[in-house]
Amino acid sequence: MMLDRFYPVVDHADWVARLAPIGAKFVQLRIKDRPEDDIRRQVREAKAAAAAYGAQLILNDYWRIALEEGCDWVHLGQGDLDGADLAALRGAGIKFGISTHDDAELERALAAEPDYVALGPIYETYLKEMLWPPQGLDRIGIWKRKLGPIPLVAIGGLTPDRLPGVFLAGANSAAVSTDIIRNADPEWRTRQWIEATRAAGRSMVDRYSRQTMLPEVGPERQALVAKATVLVVGVGGLGAPVLQYLAGAGVGRLIIVDRDRIEEHNLHRQPLFRMADIGCAKVDAARDALLALNPFITVDARCERLVPNNAASLVAAADIVVDAADSFAVTYILNDACKAADKPLVSASVIGLKGYVGTFCGGSPSYRAVFPDMPQQAQNCATAGVLGTAVAVMGSLQAHAVLSLILGLQSSLEGRVVSVDFQTLAIRAFSFHGAVEDPEALLPFISPSDVTNEDIVIDLRGLDEAPASPFPRALRMSVDDVGRGEWRPPDEAQRVVLCCRSGIRAARAATMLRTRGHRELALVALG
Repeated sequence: MMLDRFYPVVDHADWVARLAPIGAKFVQLRIKDRPEDDIRRQVREAKAAAAAYGAQLILNDYWRIALEEGCDWVHLGQGDLDGADLAALRGAGIKFGISTHDDAELERALAAEPDYVALGPIYETYLKEMLWPPQGLDRIGIWKRKLGPIPLVAIGGLTPDRLPGVFLAGANSAAVSTDIIRNADPEWRTRQWIEATRAAGRSMVDRYSRQTMLPEVGPERQALVAKATVLVVGVGGLGAPVLQYLAGAGVGRLIIVDRDRIEEHNLHRQPLFRMADIGCAKVDAARDALLALNPFITVDARCERLVPNNAASLVAAADIVVDAADSFAVTYILNDACKAADKPLVSASVIGLKGYVGTFCGGSPSYRAVFPDMPQQAQNCATAGVLGTAVAVMGSLQAHAVLSLILGLQSSLEGRVVSVDFQTLAIRAFSFHGAVEDPEALLPFISPSDVTNEDIVIDLRGLDEAPASPFPRALRMSVDDVGRGEWRPPDEAQRVVLCCRSGIRAARAATMLRTRGHRELALVALG
């Protein structure tokens, strides 16, 4: 049996007359605390309104009235099963659905051979206090496996943006009440629901069919993909394929962070963008492209730098974090935030014809445990060059690592680094399980706003690079000046903050000071 995917539940016959003309085809009338003559009047009015527009009326609870008024459907709660004459209902050709909330209720419902089973509440409800905690998407999958061909109706806390996950988990229909009848414009909201259920139903069956048929995925794990939130920092050569494949796979929410604008030299390795996008903010163009690819996901675009001040809140909002920023400072900032939040960090880098990808934190050793020191010098694609195919491969591996984490695949990159030489196509991997971060080696990054008047600030940029420092009291030195040892902090307890564009020179100078015994150190990457 096929149920309409949109299942509104209303508390008065007038609602049936309002919703049926705009496309509601399966409407439950749930009347509470009214005299029997009023209930019968409303049932007759609702039946007539439904019949006029080819809709189906389901009467809640009142199975005797359903028999006497010639209804086609009745919905029964667990309490109704105590006295309902199911044989009489079957004899009259009346179909019925049954509410369930736990395993015992499901077994009882199955024994009654219902025409559908309802499960709820799926999500937390705010306008009605429930006796049961939210069931969640996983429970939908469990229920559907037990029901087999019997349709499953999900109810409780549903909204249109939650429908893809609900249907992917195995629900056949989505019931809704207060989100419509308490809306300022119920007809408009009903049209939204109808379109969302139709679109989600069509798309969820076809869009992900080639991956859900995999035994490692299936509808239940696809639902995990749909409810996942992934933070992607950097929308460049790595970030573009990461975002395209995660959006295509159906990751429910993508948070993307990048402050750059698109330039023509980006296009050879960032096919997410087009010539018409040149000059636009990367995150805005990426959001538009991703939603054009998959309109059933949410894309949160943040046109800003990733800095210590915003890293913690961004990481807290995500289940998994992707470092695609081509910046050592960003990598270490994300590492520290992910370690503190116990979130996995999928990091990659490509320089020239070599690249690596690995998964850190979130149950694996941190990036600092494996790479405690920043390199003495670092190149990027602007100085060393890069092939678009190289970043495409490594970005795809990052996306695969994310999906592996969501799906719980044994082949994940947790605690491993895979490196690729794109000239020889040599692929190597090593495990870093057991690596430990040395707290004495920690050189934390801070935001410029975290610098205080008590700090000694050293700006390591040359005057030709930065004629003016953002810190008026900053000392202007080079890394070589610090290395010669001619300057020492006047107070060993006073914090020294070292600044440069990328953070690499600052880390080198801080290491020199640390070897001389100074421990109060911090780094600022000014960008």
